[in-house]
Amino acid sequence: MGWSLIGRLLRAQPAEPGESVSDTELLARYVRTGDQSAFELLVWRHAVMVAGVCRRIIPDEHLAEDAFQAAFLVLARKAGSVRGGNLAGWLYRVARRVAHRARCQTMTWSRRETPLTAEPVQEPARPPFESRELLAILD
Repeated sequence: MGWSLIGRLLRAQPAEPGESVSDTELLARYVRTGDQSAFELLVWRHAVMVAGVCRRIIPDEHLAEDAFQAAFLVLARKAGSVRGGNLAGWLYRVARRVAHRARCQTMTWSRRETPLTAEPVQEPARPPFESRELLAILD
């Protein structure tokens, strides 16, 4: 099974007529005016790299997809604090950090939780003496 959301995103990647616009300018437009198309273009440009980082760190495809989305969520929330012109490097570091945290958290959960291998056996409860008398009266 492939990456449903990310696979569709990467397959549907349009030709970029605004390729001459830098990441810095797109990010500034998003910060200033909330321009969703500028943010979308940033996602298109860096989706392959971020997805690759998440896939290499996290073997579970669903968890890696969550990390992919979380990396861009961090960008959306902290777009104003990105300094310098190297957005790709910033996203790479964020994706690595998010993926490592997700993997460590999953490993911690798997150590704490043990899978239930079989249903616990319960002996049928015997009714107390009074209950037996009541059942006899009811019968």
